[in-house]
Amino acid sequence: MTGYLVLADGTVYQGRIFAGSNKHEIGGEVVFNTAMNGYPELLTDPSYCGQIVALTYPLAGNYGVNSLHYESDRIQVRGLVVREACDSPSHWQSEMTLREFLDGQDIIGLEGIDTRALTRKIRRYGTMRGIICSGPRSAEELQSLAEKLKEDRSEEDLASKVTTSVPYFIPALPEAGRREVDPFQLPGFIKKLADEDLLDLHKEGFSKQFSKAPRIVVVDYGVKRNILRKIFQQGSEIIVVPYTFSAEEILRLGPDGIVLSNGPGDPKAVRGAKETVAEMIKSRIPILGICLGHQILALALGGNTRKLKFGHRGSNHPVVDLKSGRIFITSQNHGYVVEEEDLGEGIEVTARNLNDGTLEGFRHRHYPIIAVQYHPEGNPGPDDSEKVFAEFLQMVDRARNGH
Repeated sequence: MTGYLVLADGTVYQGRIFAGSNKHEIGGEVVFNTAMNGYPELLTDPSYCGQIVALTYPLAGNYGVNSLHYESDRIQVRGLVVREACDSPSHWQSEMTLREFLDGQDIIGLEGIDTRALTRKIRRYGTMRGIICSGPRSAEELQSLAEKLKEDRSEEDLASKVTTSVPYFIPALPEAGRREVDPFQLPGFIKKLADEDLLDLHKEGFSKQFSKAPRIVVVDYGVKRNILRKIFQQGSEIIVVPYTFSAEEILRLGPDGIVLSNGPGDPKAVRGAKETVAEMIKSRIPILGICLGHQILALALGGNTRKLKFGHRGSNHPVVDLKSGRIFITSQNHGYVVEEEDLGEGIEVTARNLNDGTLEGFRHRHYPIIAVQYHPEGNPGPDDSEKVFAEFLQMVDRARNGH
């Protein structure tokens, strides 16, 4: 079936609808990702909520889709654009084709357009809204869609669409074997918490067998599963809560550390997040911010954020650690960045992007706070920066021991 990608500036790309043909039109912000693999993780990453994603690598679907690679329980993108979609994957773990994966959740897929030209346009003019539609369409119909896209739209609170509706608990395991355990593959291991569970949740005793494990509360703005896996592998018990929880509700859970997760969209559009985090900072409980959490943490500390021209999305972004001088290759997925000049005197910049010089990490000199703009959990992407989790848990241990 003929399909089109229409951009807000009137540009039209013609291709073929290869999946989700029941959707005649779907709109969203059009962005590109430069990773060469990892499309199952990308498609299920909540940070892509509200977006149409174009892959710069020309072939997608060649190794199929495996549920082990999901970063959430569903596809999060509004649409996928590729040069070529492979419908005959070759991999021993493949459970379905890319087309079947998208069709199963009625997500529209468009192939056959010049993705290099699309990427060059976005790099030159910045991200813009677009619509994928099935055809045939007249030139007048396509231009009317472009006019529709020009309508002013305020930034949505996209985090509200992907945060968990119910808090849940991931218990700790002893060191032996926990690195081989995926809590998301163990039926019944992850426990949803009812209101009465939260009322009874005390710092000691809820995780009876391993009560000495540090308790990490993760504020879910759209958390990736691999972030939770990495914290779990460090020997922690985890409570994941909706971002709508107040600071008082979070602190009542007795956290030894707090993680502010990744998520989609503009950090300033996440209702109440800045105020909640500002209250939690006063508790002096160690805090780690990742991606959107990094940006919200900066706002809570009095900083500012701005939108990038076309964002950082891919698994090959070089970042320099300013203390060691070591360069890491990182996975990234964000459209906003923290303004360095607006950070207060108490904040030390720890990392910088080598492509455009933007801020990639900071720590606080007086509070136990660290934050990174990149994704230390990878998935897809390298694990060069996985040490961030170990650094955070060391900070938690010091705080637990009164240091």
